[in-house]
Amino acid sequence: MLKRVALMSKCLVLVLPFLLAAALPASAAVKASDVIERAIDGFVRPAYASLDEHAAGLARAMHQLCEAPSEINLEAARSAFSGTVEAWSVAEIIAFGPIKENNRLERMLYWPDRKSIGLRQVQATLASKDPSATDPVQLAQKSVAMQGLGALEYVLYGDGAETLAGKDEPYLCAYGEAVAGNVETMAGEVRDAWQKPDGFASLWAHPGPKNPLYRDGNEAVTELVGVFINELDMIRDVRL
Repeated sequence: MLKRVALMSKCLVLVLPFLLAAALPASAAVKASDVIERAIDGFVRPAYASLDEHAAGLARAMHQLCEAPSEINLEAARSAFSGTVEAWSVAEIIAFGPIKENNRLERMLYWPDRKSIGLRQVQATLASKDPSATDPVQLAQKSVAMQGLGALEYVLYGDGAETLAGKDEPYLCAYGEAVAGNVETMAGEVRDAWQKPDGFASLWAHPGPKNPLYRDGNEAVTELVGVFINELDMIRDVRL
């Protein structure tokens, strides 16, 4: 299971101010757009920017490990992986918007995997040494269960992971590097999507009758409150 560092407390500390703002009475004259913009600028964009930064570092660490296998580089890759998981643990409560497009949410982390489908697919790929799985572009078209953080966790910590410190199993490292590259691509796409002036952030922050997603301020704020009612409960009950 992925290691999560103080997930619930971090999310509460970072997002609670926005929930409190959303709960202010009408007499406080707080506009829905103001609340949403504060949430986007104060939490969502920084969270996905952090994920992108860590994912880029993870991709570099995996590349270095494959180029020069060693215990030091293996530990560096594992450290970069842990940092990326922690960054994802903060960002994943915003489980709507760009992260939902193109199955990115499931591709980033396929969990829970109660029937171990992902594990079996990863093991089968490693056993067959499918060359297409070492190409991030082709890997992105495969099963969601074998192209995200769960798959990379198996590469770095599962059976045979110790061989990454040597040159005996180059395919294992090549597959891990492809997974890391895929994670980096998704993180960058989501970060860029949240930054677009005319993208999802604008739709969320400017509800109205002509808005295809949020017809009024209540719908927009309800999405934010739902982060606590739905997403944090899901993480507590399913992830932890």
